[in-house]
Amino acid sequence: MSGIELWTVKHIINNVETGDGWSWSDEAARLWELEPERMKALKADLREHGIRAPIEVARTVDGRLRMWDGHHRVIVAAELRLPTIPVHLNQEKNMDGLPEFYRRASMFGGGQLPPETGAGADPINPNYYCFPNGAEAIDITQWLSACGSQAAQYVIRATRIDGKVKGDPIEDLTKAIWFLEREVSRLKSLEAAA
Repeated sequence: MSGIELWTVKHIINNVETGDGWSWSDEAARLWELEPERMKALKADLREHGIRAPIEVARTVDGRLRMWDGHHRVIVAAELRLPTIPVHLNQEKNMDGLPEFYRRASMFGGGQLPPETGAGADPINPNYYCFPNGAEAIDITQWLSACGSQAAQYVIRATRIDGKVKGDPIEDLTKAIWFLEREVSRLKSLEAAA
């Protein structure tokens, strides 16, 4: 993994893919429609404190830049006209060469997450995406399409057996279904175009 760099919001929007070919404006509209309260809270937090945690961007094996984690922060930073965002640039590898990001989860031989990245009141890394064994939702969702990732996150936060459920589980599972239906449409379109 590489270190933290400061990138302009304009550079991110012009050069980093959101996933599944969506534009940043489409991504913003979708997030504001699906999660207006989360977006408002994040906007208030970033207005007061700025971005405290870097977004995660990967350079793919073919050289493209792809967003792993931080869509919400990029969109809000653009709306607030923040000049730069801290970026953690990762080298994306094939599944047979898992990046360090995976190894820190206990299921891959790591231990508990350090306190600065662990579960807590941090709006960037809420506890309903972190598990007692140190694994995080991002450890899995970074390998999925944008819709697959969103669906998985809604399922994770709605079906936790350890009591760390966020919001209304039925509403979240309904959102997961919406994303799965969109993913099916995307795959059918790709199949039809082939």
